[in-house]
Amino acid sequence: MNANTDLRKKYCSFDEYLKYHGKFVIYAELEDLKEKIKLIISKLEHSKWPEIMKVSQRPAFEIEIPCKNKENLHVLIIYCDEREKQEREKQLGKDILGDCYFFKKDALTLCRLLNEGEKLLEIFDYWKISEEKGIELISKYGKI
Repeated sequence: MNANTDLRKKYCSFDEYLKYHGKFVIYAELEDLKEKIKLIISKLEHSKWPEIMKVSQRPAFEIEIPCKNKENLHVLIIYCDEREKQEREKQLGKDILGDCYFFKKDALTLCRLLNEGEKLLEIFDYWKISEEKGIELISKYGKI
């Protein structure tokens, strides 16, 4: 979990977090993403959103959606509650989102990690739930 944010203040339970927390995944060349970040900062200067965003330092290993250009694409992640998704898409606009983006629920990422044999004890500890309960809740929102 990122020390810069406390998701427990935003979500009352791990179940609510899994149900609503997600991210915009934007693919573009690194220089384009740097420009998009500058636009985000200037556009949303007085907004408390986005709480967290990050950009890959290396090209994306796997591109999850069809993109015109598949060479040397990096990824920009902007975290967002699904209940705010439409409003946030409007705020970001086509100049930031571009043509190669999608919204992905964190529950899907956690399901994939469990399927790959990852231990998610850190997130279960963060939410103060047992591993068994965490896996049960994750399976509620995806396929394990």
